[in-house]
Amino acid sequence: MTTVKNQIRMSPSPVRGRQTPAEPPVTRAITPQLIAERAYQIFECRTLSGRPGDSTSDWLQAERELKGSAPDPCAVHEAEIKLLARGETLLAGDGD
Repeated sequence: MTTVKNQIRMSPSPVRGRQTPAEPPVTRAITPQLIAERAYQIFECRTLSGRPGDSTSDWLQAERELKGSAPDPCAVHEAEIKLLARGETLLAGDGD
């Protein structure tokens, strides 16, 4: 027979040797306001970096990111800038 205690997922406690119930994952509703805020952030990043695009593509990108199905293009762009600043290439095999 399984007890209720055994059904609760446990995580390490700050106190050595003790276990505490793990926190459930926090989920937030994807609202039009949240999408609009993220779309505006994408717009700002896109225009500052000189990449082409429009408000519709920014909105759709924001939806994809918030649903977890697309990476943040600004973070990817920033990583590319850091690589270039160090003199590294973006693709393996460049300069062959």
